[in-house]
Formats: sequence, structure tokens, C-alpha cells
Amino acid sequence: MVNDSVYVEIMTRLVLVKDSMVSINLPYWSQQHELDSLETVIAAEEGVTADDLFEFARDAGRDPARMGRLWEVIRLRVDSIRPPDEEEAETDQAPARGGTRRRRAG
Repeated sequence: MVNDSVYVEIMTRLVLVKDSMVSINLPYWSQQHELDSLETVIAAEEGVTADDLFEFARDAGRDPARMGRLWEVIRLRVDSIRPPDEEEAETDQAPARGGTRRRRAG
């Protein structure tokens, strides 16, 4: 059975996979085919079917506040798992210019 935590787990994994596909410039049609297949596999690992997942999303979507909360949790989980962008990582770890000057946070 799909509940909020199962939905969050599955969707978090799918978002991470989709992000990876985008980052390697996988064509959209290929992304969609792969995501459909992965959705089935990931759902099966959680003991549900892709149809169960769809029905949950449809039913939960009738309550926009609930769906918004679920997607906020998914976004936070994805952000906590996703490695930082290379550009961000370089900026955060780059030594201060001029030797003594430091960047201020915020």
C-alpha cells in the first residue's frame, strides 16, 4: 500500500535519477522510457505497483496542501542527497583572493 512515506521515498529516488539523466544530456524520449521502467522497479521494491503509485498521487493531488507538503519533503530530501554543483563546490572551496580577504557568509 502506498502511504506518504512510501510516496516520498519513491519520488525522491526518481527525481535523483531524472536529475542524473538530465546532467548527462540523455534525450527526453529516452529519459521518459527509462523513468517509466525505473518507476516500476522502485515501486516493486517498496511492495507496490506503478498503478498504486499513480492512484495515490491522484488521490493526494485532490488536497493541494497535502501534495505541497509531500513535495517539500521530497525537495528537502533530494537537496540533502544531491551532490553540490561543481561550480558551487569550486566557489565554496576556493581560497580568498588577495590572500587575506575572506568572503562573508550570506
